Amino acid sequence: MEKKNMMLLTLEWRKNNPPPPKKVPKTSPVASSSNSNVKKKSQTPNKGKGKAPAPKPYSQGYRIPNIKQDAMENVFQMARTMMELQKKEEARLKFQK
Repeated sequence: MEKKNMMLLTLEWRKNNPPPPKKVPKTSPVASSSNSNVKKKSQTPNKGKGKAPAPKPYSQGYRIPNIKQDAMENVFQMARTMMELQKKEEARLKFQK
């Protein structure tokens, strides 16, 4: 029952607090035809560089990336706080009767 209440509170909170808009990356200006005599550097292939190791799944002891984990912890902390406030409010109402 508590889990269901926490989920409902979380969903309600998300509805009332939408995420901030994402930043649009700035695009570089397009070179005009007047700069046609400027040489472009050719990209060198990754010679001699080893491949990066493949990331291991989370089940092998790796943590979820910090940003996601911190956000999840914040949401659950907020839900716990809301549940505590709700319990206190219910206790206060019972005491008043």
